[in-house]
Amino acid sequence: MGLIFCLAIVYGLTFLLDTANVRNSGFVWLESRFIRLADRIEIHGLYGSSAIQRRTVLVRKNNVWVIPEGVIDYPVKQIRVEELLRDLSRRKTYPLRSSTTAPERLGLGEGASRIIVRGGAGLPLLELRIGFTDASGREIYLQKAGQREIRSGEDIFTIYTDSDPRFWYDLRLFPELSPAMVQRVHIFPFTAGEAPFTLSRRNNSWINESTGASVPRAEAWLRQVLDAQAEGFAASLDWETAGTMVFELGDGSSRVFRIAYPDAEGNRLAAISGSAFAYSLSEWTARRLWTLGE
Repeated sequence: MGLIFCLAIVYGLTFLLDTANVRNSGFVWLESRFIRLADRIEIHGLYGSSAIQRRTVLVRKNNVWVIPEGVIDYPVKQIRVEELLRDLSRRKTYPLRSSTTAPERLGLGEGASRIIVRGGAGLPLLELRIGFTDASGREIYLQKAGQREIRSGEDIFTIYTDSDPRFWYDLRLFPELSPAMVQRVHIFPFTAGEAPFTLSRRNNSWINESTGASVPRAEAWLRQVLDAQAEGFAASLDWETAGTMVFELGDGSSRVFRIAYPDAEGNRLAAISGSAFAYSLSEWTARRLWTLGE
């Protein structure tokens, strides 16, 4: 008897949702004309195995998106924000599923994951609530705050709400440098017993100034270093230096890349001259960068 009662409830809810599925024309959450007005995005969601609640705030300053924390504006992957706004403004089929079902039953209550886009003096351009997966397991329930209509669609939004901050941060160590800009590298290893050495560009190859020998793997190694990304940002630039690289550039300037001794967790702090940011590197990443040709 209990099973029959449960099936009846499921059938009734399915019927209620399906009968509302009559307006299947193209629908858009955020009109594209509003994108240029957007200057703040608030993302409320869950991440991690323990489903930790988190709010991430993205702010556009001087036409560049950042994550402000205290007095520091952390860099953000600009293309990732562009992808989010594009997904919100892309016209797609979002079938109307209900206008009478209680939002809480579909995961769209006050505790729902949300993407809020604001423009101007905090003017809300969109508040999109993201609910449970539907019975098919292929779509999620979606609702604009302030509207009764509940729609469903492909799950393209939880990747934004349920990811940790690394999803947004631009953790490139040398975002402004390319290998062609570097003419000489002074390397001071952090491994005991290894002597410092200098690599110099000679036409299309590199030589070790200490020995005069050609270093055929140097260009690939340099590209690896300049393309490297940290595991996260760190809070302090004040620590004892264990190893250093100095990059001399063709315009006469230089960049100093210094790294700390490992902490209790085996990670190392790192910093680059001219940058306000401190980074956290895993021991594996640090050794890979300081080992020529690996």
